[in-house]
Order: sequence, then structure tokens, then C-alpha cells
Amino acid sequence: ELRAMSSSLMKVVPTGRASMAALLSRGLNRSMSIQAKVLKYTSRGGAISLKEEIDTLPSTPSGSQALIRFLASPVSHTDFKAIQASGEEKASVVIQPTNVRFAKAQLVQPLGSVIGPIGKLPGLPAVGGTEGVAVVEAVGPSVKNLKPGDWVIPPPSVGSWRTHAAVNEGDLLPVSNEIPVEYAANLAISPLAALRLLEDFASLKAGDVVYHTAANGLVGQALIQIAVSRGIKVVSLVRSRNNFETMSWYLKDIGSSLVIPYKSLRTRMMLEVLADLGPPAIAFDAVGGEAGSELARALPNGGTLVTYGCASGAPIVLPAEKNLQVKALFLSQWTAIKPKAEQARALATLAQMVKDGKLRLLLERAAFESYPAALNKGFEDMRDRRVTMLF
Repeated sequence: ELRAMSSSLMKVVPTGRASMAALLSRGLNRSMSIQAKVLKYTSRGGAISLKEEIDTLPSTPSGSQALIRFLASPVSHTDFKAIQASGEEKASVVIQPTNVRFAKAQLVQPLGSVIGPIGKLPGLPAVGGTEGVAVVEAVGPSVKNLKPGDWVIPPPSVGSWRTHAAVNEGDLLPVSNEIPVEYAANLAISPLAALRLLEDFASLKAGDVVYHTAANGLVGQALIQIAVSRGIKVVSLVRSRNNFETMSWYLKDIGSSLVIPYKSLRTRMMLEVLADLGPPAIAFDAVGGEAGSELARALPNGGTLVTYGCASGAPIVLPAEKNLQVKALFLSQWTAIKPKAEQARALATLAQMVKDGKLRLLLERAAFESYPAALNKGFEDMRDRRVTMLF
């Protein structure tokens, strides 16, 4: 459901420095420091230009810092949006009255694709990448709860397209090292967002029905499986496209009760099928535009629509007579205010689902050494598998 960029917008500016393999094999240099490779961007909008640079970090951290080495980092639409953004997104959902075909309606500008997951854009120059998992290499004398060998997830502000970083202990979240590394790298935004959608906006119980758009995205995939594990039925809306049958089969295989092209949602035949499931208790949208508008029309009077992104960039039209409630998931706000222990418990819940085989995601491995190809592939339009670079 997420439109990305064509490869023509991708330009990587090499520096002629040592290769990734050489850096990883060398590790410490003669002065006992770490030569960390980072991918930085210095501007936003237009062609994406990434520059390889070398950051020198002390091999022995000071104070409460931990030296971490990245193991895996995804390439997501949030990364693309963060680099392409023309300015800060509004930290609110804007609702305005309007008229559609002489009928009163409400025009909703949903939450943007950057402000929700990561909050403010990083200052320039910035290291690319908003998600990743790393292993602790060394800790400072004031670090209390981390030790070398622990897996951790740093905050988006660190930038994950890099080999190493020095991060304060309080900014790191522990994550299980008993799950595949590409899963650990992807837990802290998309699956966590799915968990928050299901827990924070309605008291859902077994037998309830929820609708959602962007079902083929990582949030959508995780939402289906978390919901099904709790006995909640899911109706998944996707765009009609060439691989619809394949994607429909996959989404049903992981638990979706019904997979529908959003333009078919209100056809007579589909309405009869949906009636057997019962009305939706809540609906979740990450697309906006026509898809979000169709989703809103399917809600009962007084229903709740939760927005957590706007892949189309277009507003949602709500029928005014339905008196719908519109809410938004600000994952970045949730992580900012919740204690680290609560965040760690949420990640542990998701990691356990992965370990138990109850949470499967469409992921594709790539080598960080070959990052130009990995980034171009990850930013392809209509891509369902999340590219994750391994170091």
C-alpha cells in the first residue's frame, strides 16, 4: 500500500574509503578506536544522495554509554519519507467541514508517515535508517543493566545505516537474541505499532471484528496475527493489483478472515459477506485518500477510525451523518512517555510470538556491503517484502 520511489531517484556518493568487509575485519585500529562506516545524507527532497563517511569512536565507552555494533537494519518507507520530507509534518490530525455532492462531510488530513513512527526529523547532516538491532560490544563504567553480547534496539535518532555507534544506556531497549536477526531489527516500529493499535484505542475482545487498510505492509501483517492470537477477526483491505491473489492467499494464511480490494468493499455481494461477520468494532488506516474514505464509510454510526499514516498523501472524506470518531497513533509519543520497562515488555511479547511461530513477516535479507542495490530494492514501488540489510 506504500508508494516508494523509482531507482532513478537513488544516487550513492562513494568516498573511496575502506570497504565494509575491511572495516569489519579490522575492527580496532592501532590507537584502539573503532572506525565506523556510516551512510549520511545532507539534504532532503529530490534525488536521494548518500555519502559514505568514517566516524571514529573510542573502543572503551565512558560514563553510561555503550558501544554497539549493528547486526541488521531495515530499509523502509519511513526511511524514504524522512530523507524526502520537505518539512516537518503536523503533529495532529486536521478535520475540516466540507461538502461532497451537496452532502455535508468532514475532510480529514491523516497523520504523516514520519511524525507518527519517529517524531521529529533528524537534523542535517543525518545518518540514514530509523530501525535496527545491534549487539553491545563494550560498556562504560556507569552502565548498570547491559553487558557485552546483549542485543539492543537504539532509538530512530541514532540512525541505523552504520556499523557502530556509542549510545547512552537509557536510550537502548533490550531485545531477545533468540529470534532471527532480521526480525529483531524490525520489531520496534511496525509490529509495535500493530500492538498499540489493538490495545490502545478500544477494549477489543474475542469475537470482535476489525477492519484495516495497508494489510500487506508490516504493520498490517503483524496486526492480523496479533489480533488472531486473541480471537479477534480481521477484514483486510488492499489495492487490486497483479499479485492480488498471491497476497490474498498469504494474508488469509496468517489469519485474515477476509481480504478485499478496497474498491469492492461496498459492493452488494461483499456487504452480504461482511454482514455475516458482524460490524467492525474499530478500523485502522495508513493509506488515506480513497482507501481511507471507503474504510470510513464501512464503519457503523459513532464508529472509530484510527489513522497511523497516509501513504497516498490524500485526505479522507468522512460522511458527517455518521458522527465518526477519528483518532491517531503517535508511536513516537508513546515511546517518549512510556517507561523503558513497559516498552521492553511489549517487545518481549512480540519476540515471544516470533519464537513461537505465531508472528511471521515478509522479510528479505540483503548485505550492507551492497547497500546501493539493497536501498534501491527496498524503495521499490509496490514491494511487499521488507528489505533488511545484514552487517
